Amino acid sequence: MTPLLPDLFLDRARAHPEAPAVVHGTDEVSYRELARSARRVSGALTGLGVRNESVVAVMMAPGPDLVATLLGIWLAGGCYLPLDPFAPPPGCGRRWKPPAPSWP
Repeated sequence: MTPLLPDLFLDRARAHPEAPAVVHGTDEVSYRELARSARRVSGALTGLGVRNESVVAVMMAPGPDLVATLLGIWLAGGCYLPLDPFAPPPGCGRRWKPPAPSWP
C-alpha cells in the first residue's frame, strides 16, 4: 500500500528531526516542532470527535500554523475544507453553509 502524506511526514520527522520543515519569511520550524504541533492539533480534534472522513473547515493565513493544522487534521483521520480568510464574510457564506454540528 502506498504511504499517505501524514505517514511520510512522520517518517521524515523521525529521520531528520532538526531539519527545517517549514520556512515562512523569517520563521523556520523544524520537523520535530512541526510534528509536535500537528500531534497537539490531532489530539484536540480527536477529543472533539473528529474521526475518519470528518470534514474540518480551516480559515487561516498561510504559515507554519496552517501546515501544523492541516497535518493534525490528517493525523486525526479527517479532511479539511479550506476557507479563504480574506474573502468578505457575505461571499464566504454564499459558498459554504456550515452543517449542523455532529457530536459522537
